[in-house]
Amino acid sequence: MLSAVQCCTTGSIPFRQSNTIRATNCGQAPGKFAIDFRDTNRDLMLHFNPRFKHGYIAINAFKNNVWQREKRIPSPFEYEKVYTVDFVFKENSAIMYVNGQFLYEYVQRLPGLFKKASSVGCYGDLDIHSVHIA
Repeated sequence: MLSAVQCCTTGSIPFRQSNTIRATNCGQAPGKFAIDFRDTNRDLMLHFNPRFKHGYIAINAFKNNVWQREKRIPSPFEYEKVYTVDFVFKENSAIMYVNGQFLYEYVQRLPGLFKKASSVGCYGDLDIHSVHIA
């Protein structure tokens, strides 16, 4: 987990098919950041973790104190640039867009897990300008 917390948004977020979360952010240091979607048990339904130095995004889930198999994809993020990241949730997948361009579709290996999400956390080397839930 990342230690420097920049923002954390908590509360009831009902995840239904086609929910969209939009975060506008910019990396402020050559490190990494994470956007996590959690449930009340602190399990991570989706861990979205761009790593600037390594040039990839780690995508994963954390259930019952066990990390699931990590997926790594090439990262479009660069230091000190502003990006909009959209997360569109379907029943068992999350489709991610960066600046309106398709990035990746993460298929949840644990069916129904997205329905349990209740908070969004943002951590690491980023500033969040806005978060929109539709």
